Amino acid sequence: MHDPIKIPKAYLPASSFNESETRYVDLISDLIAIRANFTYRAYRWINDEFEFNCEARILHFYHQARQVEFKIAPAKGLRRLENTESLVKSNWKKENPTSVFWTRLMIAPASSAAANHLLSGMRLLSGFESNSGFKIVAEDSEAQKHVDAIMAKHYAWGMPTTGDLRFLNT
Repeated sequence: MHDPIKIPKAYLPASSFNESETRYVDLISDLIAIRANFTYRAYRWINDEFEFNCEARILHFYHQARQVEFKIAPAKGLRRLENTESLVKSNWKKENPTSVFWTRLMIAPASSAAANHLLSGMRLLSGFESNSGFKIVAEDSEAQKHVDAIMAKHYAWGMPTTGDLRFLNT
């Protein structure tokens, strides 16, 4: 027989965010709350264009308790920005020693706590800027409808010159 999973009473915030960054925490929190699997790709402004910065995959599991797993990876060439020691202290783990992916499993977290831990990990991985562009893609078209509704609620906007990148007003 398996040992029951011990559900934490609460997760303390992993980081504090300023007012403009909090808009991203709120968006990710609402996305986590719908319990759909999705990918969040962040882009930053470098050399007069938006370049891929990092990717986060958000996966939900329902084995013995509601679990959410995060997998984050920096863009090629940005691994030098990884704050490895702080990622480990924050309970992030490498999938294997040569992997670019860092993972974090949370058991029954409040969506706001999960969002805080995810964005904190992304910040430690490759930095975080409140003017970042992003793409959010759900695993299936039904979940994408919910993702799109949440992005509309948060006034995520885009423009033809950036393709399908979205932004939050800061």
